Amino acid sequence: LQRLKYHPGFPNGDQLMCPVFLQDKIKYLRTLEPYNMCNATYMVERPRSSTHDIRFSKVEKDRIVAFLYNCSDEECGWVVKPPFVTCGTHFKMFQCQTKLLGHLEKFFTDDIHCIFPYTMIQPCMQNRREYKVIYIPSKQTQYIVPRSARCGHGTSFSSKPHTRLFEFVRRAVDVFREHCPHAITDGLFRVDVFQTKLGNLVVNEFESLDAVYYCGGRDKSFHVTNFLREHWLKHLTEIDIIQDLIVKSTFEAIKEDLPTPIKNTRKKRERH
Repeated sequence: LQRLKYHPGFPNGDQLMCPVFLQDKIKYLRTLEPYNMCNATYMVERPRSSTHDIRFSKVEKDRIVAFLYNCSDEECGWVVKPPFVTCGTHFKMFQCQTKLLGHLEKFFTDDIHCIFPYTMIQPCMQNRREYKVIYIPSKQTQYIVPRSARCGHGTSFSSKPHTRLFEFVRRAVDVFREHCPHAITDGLFRVDVFQTKLGNLVVNEFESLDAVYYCGGRDKSFHVTNFLREHWLKHLTEIDIIQDLIVKSTFEAIKEDLPTPIKNTRKKRERH
């Protein structure tokens, strides 16, 4: 990514540090925390260790246990999930604090290549129903992607026209863009939303480039597909090397369409 910083394509420059693009979840969640717009989250950093066997200090264990004790309002245990991954990879649920602590130490011990500098703990939602809302700010497009099998358990907390839900999503993206001006939000963007036991809406995750956006309403998916086609074509044609290829291919096409020049046979006849 550092070597890509000055390349002429997209994304480039500071856009490469967009936490949603990087799936650096704690960074974008922290932009929402002061506004109580995300689930309570504790970042567990990889312990420094001179051996391969990772163990937490007593101080860190006490901090983790304090978070678990203070964030148990949902009364459903806790979830542990790392950054940089999607589709529930390394996602674990726990009811027991001791087992959770053991899992954390094993998680970092097994990560022998030090891919994960941290992982996160959050209270598990009592209502596991999750709304995945597509939002394209430039088009003011908003709709809900049908729930997946994994997040289908729970009680619906929004109904058409989803005014409260959509307003929350717009506000969450506005807050994120305000605190991350280099964030990539001009294309496809999806906000995954839970509701707490107290009835508050919270952001679970942001998704962008690889977000699933297909829905039962063909018109909505069709419009998004067309938008993305134009969106990426615009970014591609802004790249110098692509512009050069377009000019070259256009010139070659024009050459092929030109009529074949008539050979000058008059001089040959005069020689004879």
